[in-house]
Amino acid sequence: MKRLSLSCLHLNNLRKRSKWWQWRPLSKFVVVEVLCRNLVERGKLGKRGDRLLIIRRHLWKWRDLWEWRESLIDWKRWWKWLLIKWRDLWEWRESLIDWKRWWKWLLEKRNRWWKWLLINWNRRWKWFLVEWNRWWKWFLVEWNWWWKWFLVDWNWWWKWLLVDWNWWRKRFLVEWW
Repeated sequence: MKRLSLSCLHLNNLRKRSKWWQWRPLSKFVVVEVLCRNLVERGKLGKRGDRLLIIRRHLWKWRDLWEWRESLIDWKRWWKWLLIKWRDLWEWRESLIDWKRWWKWLLEKRNRWWKWLLINWNRRWKWFLVEWNRWWKWFLVEWNWWWKWFLVDWNWWWKWLLVDWNWWRKRFLVEWW
């Protein structure tokens, strides 16, 4: 008897998958059913064909039972997964309670720290404003004085430079040319 190829199983569409890498492992019932179907279709069974068809029907029932059992296993898996999720949720809830405690503690700390900061900041700010005012007044007075001096001096120096430079330039031009 020839072996069944995977393409035959694929063509019979037993696996209910479109791609070969998504195929599930075949159960024994499916294999026997495929063998019987192929033998009947090729006319190799003769008189025994009816009996094999009966066997096939029984196999279908068994297959249904088997699939139901497998679905039960899947159900157990799903249930287990659900329980794990619930447990995780519960643990997360408990951690949230801890988080709330921690948050409350943090807010108390922050409030204390904030009050302290505001008091200190106020002191520093007042001190800074007073100092800045003094420094600014001093700077404006000094800057004013320095600016006036610079403008007067610069003016004088600039005039001198222009006059002197003119004289030097003329002398240079006369002597060298």
